[in-house]
Amino acid sequence: KAALEESRSRYVSLYEFAPAAYLTLSLAGDIQRINHTGVSLLHIPRDKIFSKNFAEFIDSNDLPFWHEFVAAVTSRNESHGIEFRLHDNAESTPRYVRAEGALQTLPGEASAIRMTLTDISDRKQAEIALKASEARYASLFTDNNMAMLLIDPETGTIVDANQQAGHYY
Repeated sequence: KAALEESRSRYVSLYEFAPAAYLTLSLAGDIQRINHTGVSLLHIPRDKIFSKNFAEFIDSNDLPFWHEFVAAVTSRNESHGIEFRLHDNAESTPRYVRAEGALQTLPGEASAIRMTLTDISDRKQAEIALKASEARYASLFTDNNMAMLLIDPETGTIVDANQQAGHYY
């Protein structure tokens, strides 16, 4: 009996403090189970989370992606992944997450969606910064008052030219 209790304790610790959030949702999207990591990610006290539908936490612009995810998991009975933003009035920058989910049907239990959530905010912020940087440097080329050409060094072919080069040549 002591070994069984120790095994259960290890399982609970592994589940509760895993680096990814684990959730069980009803087919309607109501939160049935969630680990400590998930509670921290959603920024809501654990005792208030079980009356919530998971869609309430999703940025309204990303809700269509969420509905497609739920449809893929439930009606097509396939594992599915999606990235979306979580809505949080307390934070100025959005939090991006990756969800992986599958339909779970166990004997004697109602079907449910088992899902993991991983915070990918740092990666998304880096992607956004990279796109902004690329746009800034592209504008240095296209909006420059001097004629500029991009030439392939191997073939000598002009790959790109800004508007001033078009006027000059």
